[in-house]
Amino acid sequence: MVDRKKAPAGERAKSLPFRWTYIALPAAIFLLSVILAAYFYGMLPSEVAYHFAGDVPDRWLGRGAIIAWLMIPQFALA
Repeated sequence: MVDRKKAPAGERAKSLPFRWTYIALPAAIFLLSVILAAYFYGMLPSEVAYHFAGDVPDRWLGRGAIIAWLMIPQFALA
């Protein structure tokens, strides 16, 4: 068995075990976000304004695109 303190950095990195507790909280938050998005998806209007010129909306996206833009960064960070 190699002493971790004296082993080169490459060998130390290989010997670290994977634990589910490392990803449990981000995975739980992502799962909660997916559940909430699925629940409220039907309540969104068919088109959602995302840019306004003054007080008037001038750019629109469908609700599927809005959900995708919100979920993709969460998936990437989880």
